[in-house]
Formats: sequence, structure tokens, C-alpha cells
Amino acid sequence: MIKSNETTESVYQFIKGYHELHRKSPTIREIASGCFISVGSVMRHLDRLEMSTLIEREPNQARSIVLTTIGMVLVLLERSRLMVQRYLQLYSVLGRCQVFNGEITYMSTWRDKQVIMDLWLWGGVPYKTH
Repeated sequence: MIKSNETTESVYQFIKGYHELHRKSPTIREIASGCFISVGSVMRHLDRLEMSTLIEREPNQARSIVLTTIGMVLVLLERSRLMVQRYLQLYSVLGRCQVFNGEITYMSTWRDKQVIMDLWLWGGVPYKTH
């Protein structure tokens, strides 16, 4: 059985993805169908998301789920983290840096080190100097 917090996360991810794709909020039934849970369960998970200030809803209004500023910041941080990871993978493939256990351990030039440090400050990538 799926843990409740995992289901809440999947509901949040569904809302986020639906909004990015359609530029409007999903209905309760669309969320239930997309997450393979009941309408009652969707309501419970939406209440949790609203209590954690990730979404806001207008009572008795269709498609009123809105990602809050905190929710949008989390979305942007996730996108930036993915971009930083892709950049580091490219640098690693080119042999210009070495990543070990998710930490940057080697840079080939000072300029590469500066770029990676900027990425680290921007995207929260673990960095070790040796």
C-alpha cells in the first residue's frame, strides 16, 4: 500500500503537471483519475496540501486550485536542480569535473571551478574542495 505522504506528493505533482500542460487547474475527478485514488481521498490530500500552504482553493468553485508562491518556488527550485544536474553530467562526460556520490570533487580549470561554484550557489549542488 502507498504511504499517505507519497500519495499527497503524487497529487501535488499531478496538479503541477496538469497546470503546466493545460494552463488551468484540474478538477477533483481528473486528479482522482490521474492518481488512481477516490474522490474522497483527493479531497483529503488537497486539504493536506492546503494546510502546508502549497496550494490555495476557493470554496464551491470549480478548477480553483492554485499553486501558491511557495509551491511555485519549489517548482522553480526543482527545475533549476535538474538543470544543474544535467550541466554537471555534461561536464563530467567531457572530463572537466568529477562528481562522486553527488558531490563535485575535481575541476580541470579555474574557470570551470568558477562556473561550478556559481551553479552550486544557485542550485544547491554539494561541493567539496580537495
